[in-house]
Amino acid sequence: MKFHKYSFFLGRLRAWWYSHFYLIIWMIKRKGEELEMLLLKEKIEIIKYEPKYKQQVQNVCIFQSTSRYKDDNAKKAILALYWYLILKNDLDEVCGYILCAKDLKVYEKNAYPYYLTLKELDEVKAERFPNANRELERFYPEYPAHIHIDILEEYTGNGVCSKLMQALFEVLKEEKVPGICILVDTNNKRAVRFYEKMGFKAFEENPGIMLCKLD
Repeated sequence: MKFHKYSFFLGRLRAWWYSHFYLIIWMIKRKGEELEMLLLKEKIEIIKYEPKYKQQVQNVCIFQSTSRYKDDNAKKAILALYWYLILKNDLDEVCGYILCAKDLKVYEKNAYPYYLTLKELDEVKAERFPNANRELERFYPEYPAHIHIDILEEYTGNGVCSKLMQALFEVLKEEKVPGICILVDTNNKRAVRFYEKMGFKAFEENPGIMLCKLD
């Protein structure tokens, strides 16, 4: 009777093991990948941009862009280069960046040739450039800086984006930049929450405009 009882128990255990075997293997593999990515993120460092990283930064920008801006012609206008920090891993590969125009007026002047190139590719899309700048100009010079962040999906999380933003804040404070003004898609709740966490506040008349005072 005891043997029969144990046989039944062992049979149930064997059935459970077979039914959960692949799930257990998948969970072990997933945890291993998560640990690997966590260690990878810990090896990321924030550095000032150097010209040798230009192509890699452009690649990140293009990869994160919509498909219509991934052809060879669009690459000419995809990145109006101005001051920024980059994220790189221990393989010296760029995995993200933060663009920052410290002075909107200077940026408008320097970026104009890119606007003309973009206009040749897509006139409707190009008109967003001067329209967006007009929105931001009303907050100049109290909030003269404008930023944009891109990080490859596999490197997000673990506070990477916050660390990059905080590093930028420190540099801008040293440069005596009083504030930052950005345009945000209010439908992108994740982005809105992130900027709020970093100290940005939505402009009451237009929540798509967010402001951050640098003390």
